Amino acid sequence: MPVKLNFDPDNSHPLIPVVYEEITRMVGYYRATMPATDNTKSCWVSLNEIMALITDNKANGIRIYYGRHDNNDPNYPDYSGRHNVILVSTYDAVSPINPTTQNSIDLLNYDATKGPVASVSYSGLGGDAIPLCPPRCPISSVL
Repeated sequence: MPVKLNFDPDNSHPLIPVVYEEITRMVGYYRATMPATDNTKSCWVSLNEIMALITDNKANGIRIYYGRHDNNDPNYPDYSGRHNVILVSTYDAVSPINPTTQNSIDLLNYDATKGPVASVSYSGLGGDAIPLCPPRCPISSVL
């Protein structure tokens, strides 16, 4: 059964499973158009990490940002210059039972008077230290 996306007030755009051919077409197009220096194929996050990100931050959603590691990132030397996804827990106080993208705020550790602080407010796992392929690829994958 399709899941209704919550960006549409009348729920006319359900999240419908995408067929294998469409996934491979999109993945192929992505790989063909990425710079040769960024050969990230995929990212992987466990259910335990996602649940920790949500529960530890009392969140009711996750926003996914796209980013790129610095070319000489000392914290992630294997990820030098590669794109990544950044998971940020969110909270919708207007509609906590059925959160929407419009009302969800990022639960980042940010002080309006001081600007961003050194870390995000995760007490659990999450953030941008997501295993990338390559170098950490699955033993077997269909894509």
